[in-house]
Amino acid sequence: MRKFLLPLIFISNVNLNSQTIKGKWLFENTFGNVYNNEADWEVKNQSKINKYNDKIFEINVDINAAFLPIKNLAVGTGLYSYFTQIISNGFSSSGNKIAEGSFKNYELLAVPFVRYYLNPDSKSSLYFQLGAGGGGDIVSNNDYTNYYETGGIYSKSSYNITDHSIFTLQVNVGLNYFFNEYIAFNTCVGFNYTSVKYTDNVASNYPLVPSSSPQVYYLSSNQKIILWRFGFTVMLGKKKEKPVAPTKGA
Repeated sequence: MRKFLLPLIFISNVNLNSQTIKGKWLFENTFGNVYNNEADWEVKNQSKINKYNDKIFEINVDINAAFLPIKNLAVGTGLYSYFTQIISNGFSSSGNKIAEGSFKNYELLAVPFVRYYLNPDSKSSLYFQLGAGGGGDIVSNNDYTNYYETGGIYSKSSYNITDHSIFTLQVNVGLNYFFNEYIAFNTCVGFNYTSVKYTDNVASNYPLVPSSSPQVYYLSSNQKIILWRFGFTVMLGKKKEKPVAPTKGA
């Protein structure tokens, strides 16, 4: 039995080799971070204790598509989408509702990238990836209302973000582990430098104060982010050429 073991291992390794050859298409997803949380917290002010509840839901979905114009080099684009929803409620110590609010945000980025595989003849193939792109918010709004304990509205605020723009530069180091010639496990660690600019239009109404036009704020920020992603890579297209067996007598 042992004499057949080494040939079987050799054949298995050949079939699992990386398929990073010219003419291939690469499709890739990374599992989105799904975050569902409910938080309760208290605010003490002298003898009063107000209680608040936040329900938070977040999900990220990332998709990459690329073409290999030459062996070991992939050129493509990544689409990154982020959705966040927060629902808040506040109650006084006597149980009356004193606040409620909601926040919704959907963000979409498109990031062209170049990826180079370092050891394509192994089923564990290391790669470097460089990308740059941008996007912004598709939907972003935040409404918040404060109440008197008697039920009347004390204040009401609405935040509407416009002219939202994001630029991002990504440097990633990753690994494809190929199960066969089509499917591989993918994981990568990356550094993102992100610049964000947007306009925040704030409208507030107070019962005892005459309404005024919305206040406009211009905001910007620079962020340095370390990310870890994992998912699967699918290679489609041209098949790897098999060596031709020598003819007898050659």
